[in-house]
Amino acid sequence: MKSAISIISLVAISLFVSKPMGNALHFNDGMENFSILDSLKKFEGSRDTLLLDDANDATLFIGTTKGRHYGVYVISEKTLAFYQKKHNWWELTEQFPYEYLFSYAEAEDINGDGTDDIKVACLSGSAGNSESTIFLYDIAAGSFKHNKFYDLPNVAYDKKGKFIRSSWYAGAMHCQSKYKYRITGDSLTFDKGVSFCPNHDDMKKGIFIEYTQKGDDRIVIDSINGNPDKLWNRFEKSFWDSEHDME
Repeated sequence: MKSAISIISLVAISLFVSKPMGNALHFNDGMENFSILDSLKKFEGSRDTLLLDDANDATLFIGTTKGRHYGVYVISEKTLAFYQKKHNWWELTEQFPYEYLFSYAEAEDINGDGTDDIKVACLSGSAGNSESTIFLYDIAAGSFKHNKFYDLPNVAYDKKGKFIRSSWYAGAMHCQSKYKYRITGDSLTFDKGVSFCPNHDDMKKGIFIEYTQKGDDRIVIDSINGNPDKLWNRFEKSFWDSEHDME
């Protein structure tokens, strides 16, 4: 079960809406009177809520999943802050950088342990891709903790195969890539990757590559040149069916 809300400035509204909107409220008292902690406390029991400043830009998102409360605050154009409520008190967990448009935050089981984690996603501006910062829920500690191993583009847990998947899609004239990771304790281990690339000199041809990795070296398992439609279909069916990933 996912709980999500778009966090989008006016500039981006006409370009991309990735998630259904929850409550979007304007903070009309002037930013000089804005209080992060007071706002977190005020809206923690509400449906997922986004506070907008007087310029209509996202300021603070407040969400909840299974009774666990969290918030994402836009400190600046390059810095976000993650808050959570622990032992009945709101506290700052971490400040972290972001390079792209802050798009949404959502609750989702990312590591397959049956407990919702938090994904903070930022649009890359390329083919609907998003870069993610992941806060996994630590059951023993009873809190969310940033796990950088999971900070992968378009990251998700594959329930059928029980692995972590990541991908990067581009325009029709560029290479597309999909990645498969194994969960190893609190970290991830790269398993395999596949890429499909069109032939710029001959659009009736393409190349499909499957590979693994040893250290920093890519080891090619399979490389096929041929009909781009057939190779694209092979790419889409590799590891998981990605036909509708970007919808």
